[in-house]
Amino acid sequence: MKKRRTSMARQAETFMKVSLDNTITKGFYPSIFAQASLPYRNPGENLKVYQRSNGNITVNICQGYDDFSTPLGYPYGALPRLIILYLATEAIKTKNREISLGYNITDFLNRLNRSSDTRSRRRLVDQARRLFTCSFHFMGKRQGYVFGQNINLIDQYSLWIGDGKNDLTPDLFAAKVKLNNEFFKEFADNKCFPVNIEQIKGISESALAIDIYMWLVRRLYILKATVDIEWPLLYAQFGMQYSRQRKFIEKFSIEVLKIKTIWPKLNLETSKNGITLKPSSLPIPEKSNKS
Repeated sequence: MKKRRTSMARQAETFMKVSLDNTITKGFYPSIFAQASLPYRNPGENLKVYQRSNGNITVNICQGYDDFSTPLGYPYGALPRLIILYLATEAIKTKNREISLGYNITDFLNRLNRSSDTRSRRRLVDQARRLFTCSFHFMGKRQGYVFGQNINLIDQYSLWIGDGKNDLTPDLFAAKVKLNNEFFKEFADNKCFPVNIEQIKGISESALAIDIYMWLVRRLYILKATVDIEWPLLYAQFGMQYSRQRKFIEKFSIEVLKIKTIWPKLNLETSKNGITLKPSSLPIPEKSNKS
């Protein structure tokens, strides 16, 4: 009987592949989700609104409901982030609002470098439903004005159903989504930044590592000189579900080590005061960003 690979084994293989082969697969991630992130853990269905702020940008997320008016809950963890990465990448590459998720749950999970066992399939459908039915309200401040916008990520969706035991959908139609036009314009109007999907596969099990990676990539595209960032600022941005800053610092430092393994040219050092970030070679060489 074939032994199923663990998530650690899959990521170890990816570390080795990226380090030795310098493999690059270009993807895109929306700047707005790199600034204001989704929950890491389930905040619970009783929470009326989930809110995150970063600088002058605030996002409020309201959960959606099923056909019995039961709350579906908030999207959380690594999977919604990987789904957003996939949708943005496909939207930019195809220049189309309608994006296929495929007939096969296993294939989609493999593309995300995730396990395709029954539990993982159920989790994917659950997180996709949470993400596709929730609504976003983005707010900001500029020059004495406050502005905002209500947007749903998805206008229409069809997803796999069943108990997760079957690879194929029970009908003849592929799972697919139709992006909201405002989000599609957000993706298409150069408001996404390029990332290396092969690197992200190596951290695909950790929502915090994905958030830190995305934030670092976005920041390094405009960074011209060394910058020091203290722990309280990082805690305010990434530590929303850590009750103690000390615990957050320990976890953040571990995730940075993972990121540096898949991104060896990242010039980042941690200290007791915070991090020091220097201009670094980007995951996607700038000359290829023009393509």
